[in-house]
Amino acid sequence: MIISDGKFYLSRNHLVVEVMYDEYGESPRCEDAENLGRLFVRNDSPLGRNETAFTSWDDLLGFYGVETDKTSFEADVKRLTEVARKRGNLIIPVSTYSHGGTTVFEGLPGYNSWDSSFEGFLIASRDLILDWYHGEPDALARAEAELKMEIQQLDAWLQSQVYRCVVYDIHAQEIDDLCSVFGDDSATNGLDMAVGGELEAELTGDTLEEAFEKSQDLLGIVVDPAPSLSERIHIYREPVLQERDHMIKFKAYIDLVDALCKNNLLGRDPGDPNRVLVRHTSVPDDTWASMNVFDVAQELYDSKEQRDSLFHALREQGKEPVFSDEGDFCGLHDVL
Repeated sequence: MIISDGKFYLSRNHLVVEVMYDEYGESPRCEDAENLGRLFVRNDSPLGRNETAFTSWDDLLGFYGVETDKTSFEADVKRLTEVARKRGNLIIPVSTYSHGGTTVFEGLPGYNSWDSSFEGFLIASRDLILDWYHGEPDALARAEAELKMEIQQLDAWLQSQVYRCVVYDIHAQEIDDLCSVFGDDSATNGLDMAVGGELEAELTGDTLEEAFEKSQDLLGIVVDPAPSLSERIHIYREPVLQERDHMIKFKAYIDLVDALCKNNLLGRDPGDPNRVLVRHTSVPDDTWASMNVFDVAQELYDSKEQRDSLFHALREQGKEPVFSDEGDFCGLHDVL
C-alpha cells in the first residue's frame, strides 16, 4: 500500500499504523548505516561521499584487470561488471536524473539525456557478500537484490520520502516506533514486514481516536478501550492506599511486640531473633511457644482482648498506648 504523511492505516493483523514525515531521518548512506554496498562516486555527487578506496575510473578498472579501448564507456562498464561478477563481486552503475528534483536509478544515462548524469557505482565485494550470507548458494542473487533496495532507499531519501511510523495495538496502546522508513510503498520499504502483516486499508480521520473508530467499523467489532492512565490510577489507587494504610498500622504492632520483649512481657527466642516466646493456647500450661514475630503481631492486630490485656500490663510499667482519632493503635509513650 502507498503511504503518505498524516495518514492512518490498518494492517491485516489488526494493528493501526500512524505515518508521519521523519524530520530527523538521515541519509541511508550515512556513516552509521549498515549497508552491503559501497558507493564509488565523484566528490561532488548528490548521492554523498565516496565510500571506497578507489580514486578514479582507471583505478577501478585496474583493480579488476579490465583494459579499456577508450572507444565505448558503455562497453567498458559491461566488461567491468561481468569480470567482477565472475569473481563473486557485484558492481552496479548508478545515475541521477535532475529536473525540479533529483532521483537516482540503476544503469547508465540514455542517449540525448541532457538532464541525466552518471554518478558512479554501488559495489559489493566478494568477502562482504560471503560474510552477509554465510556462503549460501543463492548469496549472489540475494546480494544483488539488496543492492537494488539500497538504490531505492537512496532515491526515497533524495525525494524526501522518509517516514516515521508509530504502531498501535487494537486498544490504541503504542507498541512500536519505526524511524527512517524509506519509500512510500509498504510492501518494499519494510513496513509490512515490520508490523507482521500487510497494510490493507487507509483509515479516515485526522486524529488517532477517529482512526480507531474507523478501524473498529472495518473489523466489524466493538473493542472496549484499554483504560487511560488516569483511569488506571483511579482503578489501582484505592487498593494501593488501603494496602499502604494496613502496612502502616501493622508496623505499629510489630513495634508493640518489640516493646513487649524489652519489658519482659514476651521473651526473645534465643535460637532465632525473628521469633518470640509466648504462652499460647495451642500448648500446655506453663509452656512457652516459639512464634514468628509477624504471627504474634497479626494476632495482636486481630484480637482486641489480647491487646487490652497487654496494654494493662504495659501501663503498670509506665508505658501508655497511643491511639489515632479512628481508634487505631499507633505506638507507646512513657508516662512521666
